[in-house]
Amino acid sequence: MVRPPMPPSYIFVIDVSYYTVHSGGLQYVTHAIKHVLQLATEHNEAIPLSDPRTKVAIITYDSSIHFYNLKQGLSQPQMLCVSDLTEAFVPQGLDLLVNLHESKQVIDTLLTRLPQMFAQSQNVHACLGPAVKAAMTVARHLGGKVLLFTAQLPSLGVGKLAVRFDVKSLAPDGTALSGSDREAQLFKPQTEFYKNLALECSKLQLSVDLFLLTPQYHDVTSLAPLAHLTGGQLYYYPEFQLPRDGNQLIEDVRHNLIRNTGWEGVMRVRCSKGVKVQAYHGAFFLRSSDLLALPSVDSDKAFGVQLSLQENLTTSYNFIQAALLYTTSTSERRIRVLNMCLPTTSNMQDMFNLADGEAVAALLIKMAIDRALQAKISDAREALVNKVVDILASYRHTLGTGQATAQLLLPATLTSLPLHILAMIKHPVLRAYQDVNPDLRAYHMQRLRSLSSSRTLLALYPHLYALHTLTDEAPAVLTLSSEKLDRQGAFLLDNGEVLLLWVGKTIPIEFLQQVFALSSLDGVDPASVSSNVCGTLF
Repeated sequence: MVRPPMPPSYIFVIDVSYYTVHSGGLQYVTHAIKHVLQLATEHNEAIPLSDPRTKVAIITYDSSIHFYNLKQGLSQPQMLCVSDLTEAFVPQGLDLLVNLHESKQVIDTLLTRLPQMFAQSQNVHACLGPAVKAAMTVARHLGGKVLLFTAQLPSLGVGKLAVRFDVKSLAPDGTALSGSDREAQLFKPQTEFYKNLALECSKLQLSVDLFLLTPQYHDVTSLAPLAHLTGGQLYYYPEFQLPRDGNQLIEDVRHNLIRNTGWEGVMRVRCSKGVKVQAYHGAFFLRSSDLLALPSVDSDKAFGVQLSLQENLTTSYNFIQAALLYTTSTSERRIRVLNMCLPTTSNMQDMFNLADGEAVAALLIKMAIDRALQAKISDAREALVNKVVDILASYRHTLGTGQATAQLLLPATLTSLPLHILAMIKHPVLRAYQDVNPDLRAYHMQRLRSLSSSRTLLALYPHLYALHTLTDEAPAVLTLSSEKLDRQGAFLLDNGEVLLLWVGKTIPIEFLQQVFALSSLDGVDPASVSSNVCGTLF
């Protein structure tokens, strides 16, 4: 209650350098933003931006920072370019952060013209650091969300980054990097600038969502704190190509802007006597020992909390409480309280039989990621395997059987735990064989740290569906085994982020005609294939 509830505020910071323009990324970004803002001004109450107090600002940058006066009543937006990056300033007296509904026409005009304004650009530089600092200055009195679109490694001004990885320098088998000290260094930020910038944003109630439309190495590790410490989200499009990634970019922007969002949040987890919070996992800044600062929190975020016993529990029940204080997009102050009452037991068998297998696996995975960031990826793999071995040994000891046996002994609640841990070891985050770009590895690290238990396990062990046998009933989820595949069938693999369609070589022509309007897939480019079926999985 230090100030009145903040209005939903969105600052779009868009890279307009050569690659963004000529890859088509700028056109798709502006189209996506324009589409969502149009929905919001039609008073769709399901969209956070539809609130009549919603504020919007647009900043573009290459080797300079471009501000836009979006004052209501202007026939067209006014542009002011700041090229002095050493002492960059935000122009005064201009309406840079404006009411969306009052300045709708001016904003729409700017988004329509931006691709044409920079269509002939040959500028290959990007002053990302100064651009974010400029966005902070524009929104410092309100806070809000910064949606940052970038396609170049920051090359000018504060926060400039050097290229420290080249895929061509790897040995054919990847041994030059895998498990080495150099690999560990690639997962340490090469500068503290973006971490410090993120902490400043958090104090101002600003979250940052990063959209990386990158053609090459982008040093995700160094940039990730901008999103991670502000409650934001990281989107990564490696080797961005319009035919493959364009529609995904539009959908990501749309979903980001229309999902349920809370503002200027803080969260605390409390426990009964004898139990203590040992660690937190997710996208936030730990402001004190137990207070999570969340400039924005959305419906896609989840938090992992690791508890430890500090003393013997003497009561029959223990309590855990999570309290989230936040402002809604309609400017209501709310506090959301979740209480859980858990029985205590001295019987280890009860504990194993009542364990939440999904939560155990997801938390172990988040712990392994933290270990990888603090030490080496090989250390994280080893720690993860050792933890599973400890659990197996504890359960065997609980059963009172010390005899050697080849049978795997696990309670029904944890039967899938070894499978999920094996999947994690094969995942790009921890995979030993170095065929994984460090940027891709860093992206997945940040993604898995903020996913819920169910979505974490889906990312590791995808769902497989047989499409050629679909009926009116919900399709069955198949186990991931080669024996389930059939050359006469079509299968869909879903990991929560990407859908992969596998079509057997001898699939009946009737299926191809009904789904793709094709009689054969011979010589067909998979990237150009689309379905002619509407209202289905496709």
